Amino acid sequence: MNICFIASECDPLIKVGGLGDVVKSLAKELVTLGHHVSIILPFYKSIKLTNAEFINQKTLNLGGVYYNFNIYKTVVENIDIFLIYQQNFFDREYVYGTPKGPYEDNYLRFAFFSLASLETLSSVCIIPDIIHIHDWHTALVAVYKDLYFKHLSETATVLTIHNIAFQGIFPNHVLPQIGIPWELFNPEDLEFYNQVNYLKGGIVHSDVITTVSKTHAKEIQTNMGFGLEGVLREKRYVFGILNGIDTDLWNPATDKNLYQNYDQESFKEGKEKNKVYVKELFGLETSHKRPLAVFIARLTKQKGLDLIEKAIDDAVSIGYDFIFLGSGDYFYQGKVLDMVKRNMGHVAARIEYNDVLSRKLYAGADMFLMPSEYEPCGIGQMIAMRYGAIPIVHKTGGLADTVIDYHQDKEHGTGFSFEDYTYKDLLYTLARAMIVYQTKNCEDNKEWYKLVFNAITQDFSWRKSVQEYVKIYKTAKLIRMH
Repeated sequence: MNICFIASECDPLIKVGGLGDVVKSLAKELVTLGHHVSIILPFYKSIKLTNAEFINQKTLNLGGVYYNFNIYKTVVENIDIFLIYQQNFFDREYVYGTPKGPYEDNYLRFAFFSLASLETLSSVCIIPDIIHIHDWHTALVAVYKDLYFKHLSETATVLTIHNIAFQGIFPNHVLPQIGIPWELFNPEDLEFYNQVNYLKGGIVHSDVITTVSKTHAKEIQTNMGFGLEGVLREKRYVFGILNGIDTDLWNPATDKNLYQNYDQESFKEGKEKNKVYVKELFGLETSHKRPLAVFIARLTKQKGLDLIEKAIDDAVSIGYDFIFLGSGDYFYQGKVLDMVKRNMGHVAARIEYNDVLSRKLYAGADMFLMPSEYEPCGIGQMIAMRYGAIPIVHKTGGLADTVIDYHQDKEHGTGFSFEDYTYKDLLYTLARAMIVYQTKNCEDNKEWYKLVFNAITQDFSWRKSVQEYVKIYKTAKLIRMH
């Protein structure tokens, strides 16, 4: 099968969050199965390539304005990657916006990218069987394809919703600027409370919708669709497929960034040495008998920082140390720094995105804190388990699908979870985890090590999920043919 991904991120070229991981890893697994995969990306300023080949220059009419753009090509792990460069839209310091907020012209930037991607696909790519689009940034691909690219009528469109909270909602006066006729501004199409909703348009015009865990597929059709529940219930084909991780890339036995490598046989000594190392790195001089919990994520409300901020003083008092790594909203960056000030010597932080440092923290942590308000899938908890850091999570979306609570199933448990989204439930769960953690110091009781072993031996590779995507692509193709 010939598959074209159109996305706003793809690791290792550009990665802001989990989307970049998913696009790269899924494409890599599809190639392994013998499929031809190409990816179309914006050529952002932060993408540094010395081997990008210039392919073509084109001009695009978007809403009566003509935009010149260049098409470049590179190859990463047998995947053809086409990069669209438009100076006004993509020659910027950030991908989506500054820490103060999103760029005001994102409605135009990603409408342009969606239309330019279809032009690129039509002129320099092999016409695909499947166009796989991701989130609101590329949702208009499905709309433009139906409107203006009739020669792609046999090509099916699959839309994956990675985070339904972000829908690309803009005032309705943008319609003429993005080249979409007013006829589509109606409740059955792009209209959403008298505004234009890009994601809704993508849902309506795509053949199949997927999201990134089975639980979240149910959530977005019932109580967590952020206003799109009804639209999604009307779609016949909505599937939840759990994301995976690249287990070659995330492997504590071979990861060159770790102080000491380890595997499922040697994790006791390996994790202890990595813990000593990261605590020194972050200036925590406390007893190593205290559990170290790490938080590695974008600093936003969604990630549960309000709960953590309320619970952290009590958690430190019962014996925890914490390290935070991430960047994001100024407001939540300030909350993290306040937590550090209130608990000097027990809480440390780096306000930055740092892949190398995140690996060191996964390896050195006893626990991984991810009490997200909602989490479509989550990659962090899978990586944490791969590195033997026990996840403490809110039971929602992909967190519910991947973490087995120890006290509900001691034989197969891989972490600790709580159902009610309150700081008291988070604190209680931290206390439960602490009690089990303390067994590592008892010679006749190895509950904690059993828990770590269960976590580190979980298989979160893409091998199973990629087979489900192939079935989805075949279903989409059949729908399009009929």
